[in-house]
Parts: sequence; structure tokens; C-alpha cells
Amino acid sequence: MKVYLFNPETGCYLGEDFADEGGQTCCIPLDATPVAPPKAGPGEVPVFDATRKVWTLQRHSPPACAEADAAVGGLLPGK
Repeated sequence: MKVYLFNPETGCYLGEDFADEGGQTCCIPLDATPVAPPKAGPGEVPVFDATRKVWTLQRHSPPACAEADAAVGGLLPGK
């Protein structure tokens, strides 16, 4: 199953991966969701709200998303 990764502190989109589908259950990591993010335009970044389980598009916030990106080794889209 395809899942979409996000930074658990900021919600910033980090990329996509595949979760292990074993038997009747699927192990989705806590920092991932099966809900696809919306397409982002120039200067926008998808941000996931884990409580509401929805993505929103926000203007790219260099401090928050850049720090999250650096923490995971530069995985933000367009890098």
C-alpha cells in the first residue's frame, strides 16, 4: 500500500513509500498516511494534520519546513 510521509512535528510532506501489507492488517508508520496530499503549486507545501487526518496547502515556511527537511536529510519535494 502506498503511504505518504510527513514530519511528525511540522506535518510537512516528506515523500512517499510503501507500507507492509501483512495479512488482514497493514502496518502504517505513525509519520505516514494513506491519504494522498494535494498537488502543491510554486511556493506551497502540503502539510498533514494528523488529528483531523487531512492535508492542507500552506505557503512554504522556510524555517519550519527547512528545519524538518534538514532533519531527514533533504527529502522535501524539489530537492
